[in-house]
Amino acid sequence: RKMVDIGGQKSLPQGKTGGALQGSSKQGVITGSGDYYSVVINKIRQQWIFPDSIDRDLLAIITIKIARDGSVTIGRMEQSSGNALFDRSALRAISKASPLPSPPQEMEIGVRFRP
Repeated sequence: RKMVDIGGQKSLPQGKTGGALQGSSKQGVITGSGDYYSVVINKIRQQWIFPDSIDRDLLAIITIKIARDGSVTIGRMEQSSGNALFDRSALRAISKASPLPSPPQEMEIGVRFRP
């Protein structure tokens, strides 16, 4: 199972992405798993909003399943950050980012959230 990181990048302002989604269709099929993971990361990151006052040493890991049509099912909270507000913001970002673009195949990934 692949693990992807959301956050923890000081070079991108909160709520902004590097533009990897520009020109991609919401339901388009992405070929090449490396490119697909970048799209997933950017789409979830666009939806992730959390207060600036949150402790910077938090980490939450959430397992998601992405169906062939791009619909997302949140599997479980693998690791809670210990901060309910932070955990809820991570879960909300995944929900708001759904549906994701259609993956090359149905997949399960771990999404690691860090401020």
